[in-house]
Amino acid sequence: MYVVTTAPAILPVSVDRLQQNFVRCNGQSNGAIDLTVSGGVPPYRIGDQTSEDGEFLIQNLAAGDYTVLIMDARDSPISVFASVPEPTLLRILLNAL
Repeated sequence: MYVVTTAPAILPVSVDRLQQNFVRCNGQSNGAIDLTVSGGVPPYRIGDQTSEDGEFLIQNLAAGDYTVLIMDARDSPISVFASVPEPTLLRILLNAL
């Protein structure tokens, strides 16, 4: 008698949570992208960051649009788009009396 077992299917890498944090003041570079990924085979990589649990915080970002490339241990890629907003430029108008 032979027993055949199959490994469970590996789910594709997916983004479970994505939070885009504002730049605090117009023109600064202190925004962030905070995200959680799952599926695939850990560890996960974004640039030079590695995570076993899929939690990532990408900091010190200027306002703008970003495409984040996430890879798992099998080099299976997924891209996610994130936009880091900034407050409106504050303008003060002074009138002489």
